[in-house]
Amino acid sequence: MKTRLLMKSSHQSMNTTLRQALAKYTYVGYLAYKELLAYPASLLGRLAIHALRITYLGIIYEYVFTHSGKSAIHGMDALHAVWALALVQLVYQLTGSGRTFKHFKDEIISGQIEVRLNKPYYYPLQSLADALGQAPIRFVLFFAITALVLGSAFGMPTFTIQQKSLFLPLLSLGVLLFVLTQQLLSLSAFWIEDPTPAWWVLSKIAWIINGTFIPLAILPAYFKTASLLFPLSASFFLGRIYEITDWYSGAKFVGIQLLWILLIYTAIYFTYKQGAKKISINGG
Repeated sequence: MKTRLLMKSSHQSMNTTLRQALAKYTYVGYLAYKELLAYPASLLGRLAIHALRITYLGIIYEYVFTHSGKSAIHGMDALHAVWALALVQLVYQLTGSGRTFKHFKDEIISGQIEVRLNKPYYYPLQSLADALGQAPIRFVLFFAITALVLGSAFGMPTFTIQQKSLFLPLLSLGVLLFVLTQQLLSLSAFWIEDPTPAWWVLSKIAWIINGTFIPLAILPAYFKTASLLFPLSASFFLGRIYEITDWYSGAKFVGIQLLWILLIYTAIYFTYKQGAKKISINGG
């Protein structure tokens, strides 16, 4: 009887702790959401740039397909190519591009991370909540602009039942993976003076193999293979949604994203733990 009471008490205590943690990080996300809305001019500017970028890419690809004499390349026509590029851009916009990397890296370089260690927050989770807090409203706004611009200028694509079902999972996991990858790269600031050049180089490599400017569906097969092996490209599998022809091909993309999320979060946990040991707390 006593053992049961102890187990029940422990279970209740754990539930209370989880609820408190959830409330705490949800509030961090809410503050990030309020911060985004506090600067409407900046947000509107990003929306305008996004609209111009996808329009420009759409015009280019429509021209290329029209004057190449080919209605499709590797089974992808101009309409689906334009939408594939726009979906990659959507993932970028939902995460604020390199916002998480910059904030996390600056906290370490400036020494403010020392203060964070004394707060009742686990900073990687606080940073994650901050990024994800802005994602829903960014999705509503940027997807609406994408549908309005591309739908009116080029048309709406068709989606199979598998593609419709996996749209949100690929988007959500892609955003999560991209944020975690930025965190992991920013943690190198514990050991090097400024990891910005490394981030710049890796992100530009990712542009080549994640479909930022050229849909992977029309590139040689080895580009697609490289995309599977690089987390900064696996984050953007949403842009390869038209390659999903059955449940197996869709599950492969989701499974790879989940594997990368697990590996990178594990690396963040141990890297942050080692980095925190390098910091002198309270002048000690």
